[in-house]
Amino acid sequence: MGKIAVIVPCFNETARLDVISYQQFILGNSDFHFYFVDDGSSDRTYEFLVNNFGELHGCQILKSVSNVGKGRVIQYVLKSINLQSYCYFSFIDADLEIPLNQLISLQSHLALVPDNSLALSYRTPKKMANVNWIRKTGSFVVKKIAQNIVGFKTPLRDTQCGCKMFNSQLAFLFQDEFLSSWLFDIELILRFKDSDNFERSNIVEVELLELISNSGSSNITIRTIPKLIMDIYKISRCYK
Repeated sequence: MGKIAVIVPCFNETARLDVISYQQFILGNSDFHFYFVDDGSSDRTYEFLVNNFGELHGCQILKSVSNVGKGRVIQYVLKSINLQSYCYFSFIDADLEIPLNQLISLQSHLALVPDNSLALSYRTPKKMANVNWIRKTGSFVVKKIAQNIVGFKTPLRDTQCGCKMFNSQLAFLFQDEFLSSWLFDIELILRFKDSDNFERSNIVEVELLELISNSGSSNITIRTIPKLIMDIYKISRCYK
């Protein structure tokens, strides 16, 4: 199995980062190299990461001066590392609402398909059963909008699940700035669709093994809906 770079954006994570789970996974899976990035936290996340992972083989700690969001954090890491050392790169949410074994599942699926492929985790209704209704409704609405914007004959089950893996040759998808910090996942799919490498069969959909509802909270609120609508409009205009 080839090496995999795993990017973990971290914002104010000192109270909820499961250090033991990360350490056990990293020590037991040497092909995965983790890049923890403090994304402009207002607490002591950077020091926390250094203290717990700084001396651990297979880990690197990075820092962003300001909070730039997941998409830009991933861009920053991909521009900072030697991607030729890795067969794949991935990202996962720091709170491990999606457990780390999902990375192994994504890698095993990608190993069976051609180069220039990406693997998307997707949440089934059963996995979402314990998620609060606001978040569940928001996810459903974004899913339907994404399917309409992307326009595949065979719709993607889930664009917003926070664990994806890419063949390293697809780093170009992250080269340009994203229009939206919340919906950059949709932009990634549209960039792939618009590229010379595009084959619908090269998008591998992998069912989420488990979803641990840590907080049940949602980023989508009444106050954020106008920005979400504006981001959707900008994406649909830019990528049509």
